[in-house]
Amino acid sequence: MKKKINIDVDEYKLINKTTPFAIKEAFNHLRTNLTYIPSKDDGCPIFGITSAMDSVGKSTIISNIALSFAQAETKVLLIDSDIRRPVIHKFFNLPKERHGLTELISGIEKDDTKIITQYEQAPSLHILTSGFVPHNPSELISSKKFSEYLKKWKYEYDIILIDFPPVGIVTDALTVSNDITGYFLVVRANRSDSRSINSAIATLDQVNAKILGVILNDLSLKNNSSSRYHYTRRSYKYYMEMTNKNNEAKKEPSDI
Repeated sequence: MKKKINIDVDEYKLINKTTPFAIKEAFNHLRTNLTYIPSKDDGCPIFGITSAMDSVGKSTIISNIALSFAQAETKVLLIDSDIRRPVIHKFFNLPKERHGLTELISGIEKDDTKIITQYEQAPSLHILTSGFVPHNPSELISSKKFSEYLKKWKYEYDIILIDFPPVGIVTDALTVSNDITGYFLVVRANRSDSRSINSAIATLDQVNAKILGVILNDLSLKNNSSSRYHYTRRSYKYYMEMTNKNNEAKKEPSDI
């Protein structure tokens, strides 16, 4: 499936009643694709989002996908595991200095229900922020404890979405690959290059991680006369291509 769309959204902005139809449909399209992907085993599916480099918009995408599911009354758990550079809390106006994933995995917090926040504007959305930045982030994410919690949450939610750090910079996203139904790789037009994209795909492939799709962010369509949506302000655009086979994902992309 392919979808191109030209949409306008501010940084850290979530979809709401005043959001243009174009952007709502864009995230509804992503939500629909995820709905038809089954879990690897019992329990709900767990999807991870990552990138080859930083500043490509992956946290914006996953936050709005989570909200889109919640607005459809799907019980969602959104986890910020990009614990070196967490931003999920900014989208939902949550304090940064609060206990979260790192405290739960390290054992500082024993009760996950005390630190998972239910989003008031969309009660089906539950958010686990990253917590304080530890000195050993990779060791925490790769710990058995995180995997155990994921297995527990699979039976408490309808879908789990995890914001991982860029796989092209650190390997945190790979450490729980056995628990992840599949990954989405976000690339950004005029920033991501084919070498870094291929390297990220190869890194995921080394641990047999399933790449479900590639999301191309910030693709300018304003020179395309057939484009239905066009905004004169800074736009947030993306192109998504779903892939059902890893070998399709491994095709060499052109420079973007």
